[in-house]
Amino acid sequence: MENPRGFSIRFLFAKLRAQPTQQLIHRDVVQHYQTQMKKHPIILIILIFALNFNLFSQNTITEKYSDKILQESKLRIATDKAIKYIKTNNSDSLIASFPKTMSSSISKSQISQLIQKINGLIDSEGIPKEDNIQPALKALPRGNDTLFVNQIYYRFKNKVLIFSFLQEFGPNKIAGMNLIDDPFSGNGVEPDFKSSEKFEYNLDKLTNFRIYYKQIKPITKFKNNLGVFAIEGNNGIFKESGLSEKFEPIIKELSKSKFEKKEIFNQLLDRGDNVEFIQAELGFENKDYGIFLYLPIKGGKISMDNIIFQQRQFANLGYQYTLLKENYPKIVRYLTEIIEMDLEKYYLINP
Repeated sequence: MENPRGFSIRFLFAKLRAQPTQQLIHRDVVQHYQTQMKKHPIILIILIFALNFNLFSQNTITEKYSDKILQESKLRIATDKAIKYIKTNNSDSLIASFPKTMSSSISKSQISQLIQKINGLIDSEGIPKEDNIQPALKALPRGNDTLFVNQIYYRFKNKVLIFSFLQEFGPNKIAGMNLIDDPFSGNGVEPDFKSSEKFEYNLDKLTNFRIYYKQIKPITKFKNNLGVFAIEGNNGIFKESGLSEKFEPIIKELSKSKFEKKEIFNQLLDRGDNVEFIQAELGFENKDYGIFLYLPIKGGKISMDNIIFQQRQFANLGYQYTLLKENYPKIVRYLTEIIEMDLEKYYLINP
């Protein structure tokens, strides 16, 4: 599946995506969580966005938590297999995707009910792809310690399918699976940070990045993938690959801070079908949000005259600015030049 948005320390897990929102979880919530885990082992992690807990987006994860992150490409192998089992109603294989200590407590009727609900969404909306598949790292208090949970979100229009993983079991075993209402799907949800109409960013403070390119018709082969590539990593890879040289003029020109329209967004960017584009996500250690640039090249819903710039708390929450290409010719030039760079050693196997 395509995934232009994420980042392995992928952003967000982008990542995908801005500085962590850190809050304390109340003790009674922890006790409730522990009780529910005993009653319903399959629902290991219950996401309650309205309650207090620590949320880290891999889009903005710092080196401090890098050792807590499981390799996203391996997690995606496990979740893609789980989706396949769900589509084929293979409850036995899906149960076997959990560690033995959990699978022995999961009833077939319980998993079958969940499969039925998920398949209903897949039948009506299809399997999520691109920005609708998002990684995340969550932290939950466990006594005097902290439990770190790696997750993959499959976002439908109003629901989110969440797969959870623990370091204890590794990336090949699912430690939790849950289908919830999307807390950001309704109107009125606003970012937790203030927007900044001065687009000034310091590449020396860059912590992570992700670049994604897609052709309308897959013609060019980028390593093992046809018509698509993704590159991501930390500041070291950013400089080593030569991408920093392309982004220096991009960031400098972005500081013009000239835009046609500003709005809060709480939906994923709708690129439309049959579109060629390149986009970039950058996280900074001194910012409480990540930034996102989207350059349409051909086709799609977004005007060819525009560039989309976002200050992101999440891929579907933040502030969006519409820029005119004519005002930012260097952004157009250098983003496009990235497509022609010799970056094969940096292309992701699973973009």
